[in-house]
Amino acid sequence: MDSEKQQMYNLKVRVSDSHIPSLSSTASITVYIRDLNDNAPAFKFPNPANDSVHISNLVPEGHLVTSVVARDPDSKQNGIVSYRIVEDGLGFAIHQNNGSIVVKKVLDQIDYEVFQLQIEATDQGEPRRSTRQVLNIIV
Repeated sequence: MDSEKQQMYNLKVRVSDSHIPSLSSTASITVYIRDLNDNAPAFKFPNPANDSVHISNLVPEGHLVTSVVARDPDSKQNGIVSYRIVEDGLGFAIHQNNGSIVVKKVLDQIDYEVFQLQIEATDQGEPRRSTRQVLNIIV
């Protein structure tokens, strides 16, 4: 049973004895399926078919470059996603909660360079599950 497919089952149970005349009773039972952290976040952007953004070397520090997006089909804490750049120091920063990537330093000395940011999306479940994806920022 998987809570992402169906979270609840309504069952009708009937019990009877073997006496003559037979006595019986029915009851309704609701079974709730607990969500396990059985999914890792999956990136919507970047993805293998769309993994690059272009920016000018004249954008100021703090400029919003793009936002990465990952989804986790699990529920509650198991489905809440946070982000981080795996290798820091490339001149960009990411907002942990919403995936916004901003310029962290002035880029005016760069004349065509590709920055490969490895982004990690991690859920908040136990055990934690994560996924990595590369985002290419072309300055």
